[in-house]
Amino acid sequence: MQNTQVSIEEKTVVASKQTNMTTVITKEEQYMVEKTFVKEGFVPQENGTGFFFIKEK
Repeated sequence: MQNTQVSIEEKTVVASKQTNMTTVITKEEQYMVEKTFVKEGFVPQENGTGFFFIKEK
């Protein structure tokens, strides 16, 4: 399971088989996630990585 902390500029993901890893989320990506009606999903990024999101109520 993942432990996730989110701020406006970055998301830190800590997974059991990984070391700490930082993914930078742009303002545009954050806005896109906030405005979508989808409750959870995956946003691919240009460098081949991406991030999963789950919206809370």
